[in-house]
Amino acid sequence: MHRAAMKTRRGVAATLNKRAEPPAALPAARSQVGGGTITMGLAGPTRGSSRPRRAARCSWWWWFPPSRSTTSIVPPLLGARTSRCNTHYTERLPFLARQPLTLDLDMTGSFPSARGAALVRWMPILATLIVALLLSVAVPRADAYTMGFKHKKMASVTKESGVMILDANAFNVITEAPRNYSVVVVLTAMSPQIGCAACHQFEPEFKAVSYSRSKAPGQHPLYFASIDFESGREVFQRLGLQSAPNVFLYPATTGPFKLDDGGAPYLNYDLARRGVAAETLAEWLSSSINEPLPVTRPLDMTLVALGVAGVVVVGVTWRLLYRGIMTLISHRKTWGILSMALILAFTSGIMWNQIRKPPRFTSRQDGSIEYVAPAFQSQHGIETQMLAMMHGTCAVATLLLILAVPKIQSAMVQRGATITLVTLIVLVYSGVVHTFLVKNPGYPYRLL
Repeated sequence: MHRAAMKTRRGVAATLNKRAEPPAALPAARSQVGGGTITMGLAGPTRGSSRPRRAARCSWWWWFPPSRSTTSIVPPLLGARTSRCNTHYTERLPFLARQPLTLDLDMTGSFPSARGAALVRWMPILATLIVALLLSVAVPRADAYTMGFKHKKMASVTKESGVMILDANAFNVITEAPRNYSVVVVLTAMSPQIGCAACHQFEPEFKAVSYSRSKAPGQHPLYFASIDFESGREVFQRLGLQSAPNVFLYPATTGPFKLDDGGAPYLNYDLARRGVAAETLAEWLSSSINEPLPVTRPLDMTLVALGVAGVVVVGVTWRLLYRGIMTLISHRKTWGILSMALILAFTSGIMWNQIRKPPRFTSRQDGSIEYVAPAFQSQHGIETQMLAMMHGTCAVATLLLILAVPKIQSAMVQRGATITLVTLIVLVYSGVVHTFLVKNPGYPYRLL
């Protein structure tokens, strides 16, 4: 009997110590959303090492499908001293990804008879049935746990940086339904090789809206995220995007903040029509989530420094050049020149240009350039400059006739200067009248 038991123990030990080929390693997923590396196993989320660990001391392997639940299993299978079996597998995954379940099974046992060896052969099936039973109880609460877990992680990340930086995997996770939160994602291309000027122009405006939301958080759970073309190329291809930037709002699909999105998976912000200003984006988001979102821009320390430097320079200049500045300010000619400049600018239509933003000039059907708009209610930008120059020339010529010509001592030179200035006034003012005739063809008078 003793020899038979020893043979049985040696046979079981040889069976247990036989190495088996491990399953193919899962592809390592990487995420920039942050928070460190989390390993999700049957014992719950724990800190994992930077490399996957793999060890096998058994002739079988268990691998269970991905799950969002956490369950603690320490099956008291057998307890004795002869042999040891350990199966353990962990994989580095992003904290928002769906985690694999890991079976960590330690068995020690002494089997004095063939009945013990038969029990060991049935042990993998037994362990599988136990784990499947426990998972069937834990799975009904998986969705609620996942939404709460993502909600907590996104809140911690946005609290630190304001805008989450995503890759393709993280984008898929935070935008998948169901969602009890809303997330605004800007799909941009900041790489210098692409040269997207609009992306660089829109980035500070998007961050300004995110900053405003962090300073005045509302009741609606709204998060801001960004994904670059370099790290999310497959997302751009899946959405069929040919340009950047693009702003999508993925509204909440469940919970008290569920939005009526009309069945669309996301809402698109029309940058081409609405513009890149932070105030316009905030107004659109406010109307989408039915909650006010005021824009509060962070203080620009560069402008503050320039303002302080300007005040210091003005103060020092005033202190050193007080007498000269007061003489210049109190001089009549200074105020006369300033008044004439303002009158010429405003009578030429500069304020109309500032309000309407007209084109500098247009082209006719034959390809020639049109400098003067042929209508009273329209005007080109260069038209203002032409009128200001002609009015200014007439004004300067008139001032010279009044102030400078009488002081000329030579009668011949005085006569020549007078004829020249009068001729200049007539010619230039003829141009003013011609411009008016273009805008009003029915005007009956002409000068030249």
